[in-house]
Amino acid sequence: MERRLNTRYRGTGCVYVALRGQKPRRFRIGNLSARGVFVESPNFSLPLDTAVDLVFVVSIGKIVKIYHRKAIVAHRSKRGMGMLLHRSYQHGAAQGLRASPH
Repeated sequence: MERRLNTRYRGTGCVYVALRGQKPRRFRIGNLSARGVFVESPNFSLPLDTAVDLVFVVSIGKIVKIYHRKAIVAHRSKRGMGMLLHRSYQHGAAQGLRASPH
């Protein structure tokens, strides 16, 4: 039984991850919740507690929405990285980005 406070949703788009002063890298969203995001990055990893800027690109028909968020790397695995969203974004971060529950 999982002890999650927020529902995770399957990722449907991509996210750009950038360190300050570096070129952003594009990754697929593995899953998303109100408190964080898991990015699929099997060949790339950042140290834990690294602060990053995230840019979510979401296409809805002919409309493209862009969401900017700040996060820290909270988890690493062979599949990717789990990132905890900055507290100011947690209450509604997944709104507009979520798809089907995971």
